[in-house]
Formats: sequence, C-alpha cells, structure tokens
Amino acid sequence: MMKENTFSQKLRYTADNFISKGSVSILLGLGIISMGGILIVALVSLAMNMDPSKSFFDMIWMSLMATFQSNSVPFTPAQGNEEAIAYIIPMLLVTFLGFLVVSIVIGAVSNGLERKIESLRKGKSLVVEKNHFVILGWSEQIFTIISELGMHAKEINEKHCVVIMGDKDKVEMEDEIKTKVGHTEKLRVVCRNGNAIEHADLKIVNLDNSRSIILLTPDGTEDPDSQVIKTILAITKNQNRRKEPYSIIAEMRDAKKAALAKIVGKDEVEIILIRDFVSKIIAQTYRQKGLSVVYTELLEYTGTEIYFKNEPALIGQTFKDILFKYEHSSVLGVFNSITKKIILNLPMDSIFGKDDQLIAISEGEHSILLSGKNESDYNIEKNLIVDFPESPFLPEKILILGWNSKIIRIINELDNYTSAKSELLVVANFSDGKEILKKDCNKIKNMNIEFTCADTTERSVLDRLLEKPYSHLILLCDEDQDIQVADSKTMVTLLHLRDIKDKTGKHFSIVSEMRDIRNRNLAEEADAVDDFVVSGSLISLYITQLSENRYLNAVFEDLFDPNGSEIYLKSASNFVKLNTDVSFFTVLKAAADKGQVAIGYKIENKIVNDNPEKNHGIVINPFKTDKIKFTEQDCIILLAPHQVVS
Repeated sequence: MMKENTFSQKLRYTADNFISKGSVSILLGLGIISMGGILIVALVSLAMNMDPSKSFFDMIWMSLMATFQSNSVPFTPAQGNEEAIAYIIPMLLVTFLGFLVVSIVIGAVSNGLERKIESLRKGKSLVVEKNHFVILGWSEQIFTIISELGMHAKEINEKHCVVIMGDKDKVEMEDEIKTKVGHTEKLRVVCRNGNAIEHADLKIVNLDNSRSIILLTPDGTEDPDSQVIKTILAITKNQNRRKEPYSIIAEMRDAKKAALAKIVGKDEVEIILIRDFVSKIIAQTYRQKGLSVVYTELLEYTGTEIYFKNEPALIGQTFKDILFKYEHSSVLGVFNSITKKIILNLPMDSIFGKDDQLIAISEGEHSILLSGKNESDYNIEKNLIVDFPESPFLPEKILILGWNSKIIRIINELDNYTSAKSELLVVANFSDGKEILKKDCNKIKNMNIEFTCADTTERSVLDRLLEKPYSHLILLCDEDQDIQVADSKTMVTLLHLRDIKDKTGKHFSIVSEMRDIRNRNLAEEADAVDDFVVSGSLISLYITQLSENRYLNAVFEDLFDPNGSEIYLKSASNFVKLNTDVSFFTVLKAAADKGQVAIGYKIENKIVNDNPEKNHGIVINPFKTDKIKFTEQDCIILLAPHQVVS
C-alpha cells in the first residue's frame, strides 16, 4: 500500500515547483502574499477602529504605503494610546511584512538580473539579423574567414554581419577574435555558445534569415566528419525550417563520408574535402614556383577574384573572340545556368549560348565591362609572337620530407604530373611508412617509390640524402603536434636545406607546407624556400569565397582535375620575344593561338607595382594594353589543358 504524503510535504513541493519557475513567478507570488497581508492589516485596523475618520479603502492604501516604507506611520492613535496593544500589533504586522516584502523583492530582482547577465555572457539570446553569414564550429581557420569577410565588406562598402556558434565560452571567443583579427570596420561579429546539432541552439543563430552557412570541422573531435553530417541533418531536416534552400559550405576530410553528406544535404550543400584540396595544390605547385601565390591571389578579396556575369551581347560569338572583348578582365570560361556545368578554357571555336554566363577574373563585378572592340582593333604585334615548342618531358627525382595525413593523396596526385620512370623517395620519422605506401600507392604508374625512416631535422640525414641529384623537394608539416612546434621543425629543416644549397651549389626547388601564415612570412624573410602552401590559410580563403558564390567550387574542382584545364606558369620565351616591350594583348593572342588563355605573368626579379615583396613578382589580370619586357627567367600564367610541365 502506497504511503500518503503529509500536508506539509505537499505544500513544500508545491512551493518548490512555483519558485523554480523563475523570478517572474516569485514576484507574482510575493504580490499575492503582500496584498493578502495588507488586506488583513486593513481589516484588523478597521475592526479595532484605530482611525474612525478613515474608510476601508483608506486603510488599504495606508497599509500598502507602510509596507514599502517601514519608517512611515499609517495611523494616528488617540492621544495617550500610543502604547496600546491595539496599535502595536498592526504596526508590528506592517513592519514585519514590509521587511519581508522588500527583502524578497530585492533578492528576486537581483537573482533574475544575475541569471540574465549570465545567460547573455553564455551567448544564449536570439540573433535578430538578416542576410548574415553563419559559422558553426570553431577552429584556427575562423580568424582568416572573418578577416576576409571584413575585407570584402569594406571593398564593396557594405555592412555585413557574421554570427559564430561554437562550443566555447562566448566571451572567450570574442576576446580571441579581438586579439587575432582586431577591428573590422564594416563587419560585425556576433558570438553564441551552443551545439550545432541541437535545434534549440540552431534557432538562436537565426538560420532562416541567413545568407550563407559555413560548417567547420570541430577541433579535438575523434570523428569530425560525422559531426558535420549530423549538423547538416539538423539544418536541412528541421520541420520548422524555411522553404527556400540554404547555402551550406561544409569542410570534411573523408571522401566516403562527404558523399553521404551530399546525399543528406543534396543541392543545398557544397563539400570541401580539405585534405584533397591542399594535396592537389601541393602536387601542382611542387615544380611551378609561385603557383601557390597565384591561387592565393585568386582566393583573397584584395585584388582580383573570379566572378560570374550574364553577357547577352556575347551570344553567338566564339570563345576566342570573347577573350579580346575585355581590357580590364580576363576570361576563363562559361557557366551554363541550365545544366549548372562549368567549362574552363573552351575550344577556341566554341559558341557562347543564350544560357551561358561568363566566368572571368576581375577586380569586381562592376569592372567586367565590354570594351566594344574586337581583336583587330588592337595593335597586336604579331611580329613579336613566337611559336617555340615546349621542352620534352623527362623523368625526374622527387624527395618528400615528412609525413602527415595528406601524403597518400599528394603522391597519387603527383603521378598525374610526372613523366614515366620518375623516382620518388619519402623520408619521415614514421616506422609504418613503407607498409602504408605499399598498400595505398599501388596504382602509381609513373613513379618508382621508396621509403626511408629518419629524422628530417637532422643535418647529417639531409646531407646524406642530397648526395643524390633531386630536382624537387616537398616538405610536409606534422599535423599531430602543436602548430608552432610543427612549423618550427619545418623551419629547422628549411634552414638546413638552404645552407646545403648555398654550400654545394646544387639546384633543386623546395615547396614547403606551413600551418601558420606568420611562420611562412618568417621563412620567406630568410629566403629559405621557393614556394609555400599554407594549408589552413588557403582552406579559409576558399571557404570564404564559396560563402559568396558556391558555384566557385566547380571552378576549382575543374582546375584541380587532371582531365581538365589547369593553371600553369610557362616560360615567356615560348610565346613572345624577350627583352622587348610587348603588350599583354599580344601575349593573349600568342596563347590563344595555342589553345590556351593567358591570365597574368610572373617577373622573376619581383619588381612589380612598386611593391615587390607583396605579390612575389606575380600579376594576375593585368591591363591588356600594358607593356612588359620579359626576360629568360620570366613566366606567363596560363589556363591550359592538362600536361606534364617540364
């Protein structure tokens, strides 16, 4: 038989439930108790006929005033009756009630304000914004993304807002952003604390009014890709979501899980495979000095960017004719608005259709302006064009120093850019390296792969390795260590390699991966390397660009696809005569005659635009009428069909 609860237990339980509802319930209950007490005091005073001149409502009003002003005297006793019990009892009741009411009110209000301030500090209040960027997750990449979005807002002179939801304290996030990013003139940053797979937390960042949603792989998570997939599910399958499709940019690591994420998110999601992205850049950069700078220039909001534009006036014209229609923009290809297909560097006789959009590099969409001229209207110096055959493809020796999660992808990509019978040696302080390479690189066709286990920071190891004539070196950064520790080890190896080059006179290119842009700058000051790939920075720039135009993902996928057209830096001597002034229209013509698109140039002495160190001698999208005097060391930057570069 069940035991019956006592009346006091039931009363206490009811009071607990009532108080737990918050400050509003406490104040409401207090008001009811106070009014009851005031009513009792008024009735007692009236019954004792303390002041015959006052009515019942007067008694209520005076009791109310005495309750909240304990030093006030509500009733005036008859002369000589100040000590009478009939006067003392009501006064004691009023005084004690006043103390009780005022103390509880102060406590309730104080606790309510404290909870509200704590809630605001934790970042749990609703974001009331429209057309804002939402970033879900927290990583080192967030600082570059914020900087670039702020730069873009300043460039177009519009105010933007970015809302960040992470699993860190709101104040801590804000402090880190202020320290590492500083003031952003046209960009407001709002931080919120929450879990991206919780519908209640997602509601806080106001996704339905957002412009773009960025999903970052969370730091310190054992399976970050699964977390991203669950977040995509929480966003897209929410029953209360908006009808219009979201624009979601999600970074992931595993291609198989990325395919699942695409099934879940469908057309609302663009997936960035961050390891593949960096691996492909390293594979293309290792023998083309300056290529990583070209990609950085295209991805940054300062300078030139890639834009899509409707141009009805181009309908019916050939791709080769279109190349010469713009003086201040460089044409890359077309985007079909119906099929959503992107084609870069079309066959020169391809016709621009009514459903096509132009893909071009320019300083801004407003600067993509038709010149109103044709190729024949420009003074193209055909006598300065040369048709010099490119060098034959030769086998080469490549050395990879270091090991990280991208190495298998890098090696498989390298196989697309090397000649048959090339040799690759991987040296890393990793005991299982030989077995992993044998297992995961068994489809390599053009390279013979060997592995040596050794510490690449040791000078004796490097001296012994470089007794052989390697043409290209790739230095990978450790992902399992702290960023600064890993970059420091890379820097040590770089300085040793530079010293070996200086002392032996050997010639080999060095491409190094770094994780922190500041360390890249230090290494460049030491002139220790030919090219850098700062993995985190490039990914952040890429994410930022896709947040503005998701179709750019297809553009870069085409650039990284060995079966499509890619960016190359080729000797200027293959296209025009050297040591004489030549317009870039002439360079464009020389490239177009070979089925390639010239989009810029690289001057080896780095004297460009009065700021030589900023762009490493690289100019993207120059004015076509500009005159340049090329030397033997200078290059033309081109969009060309895939080939093995010599």
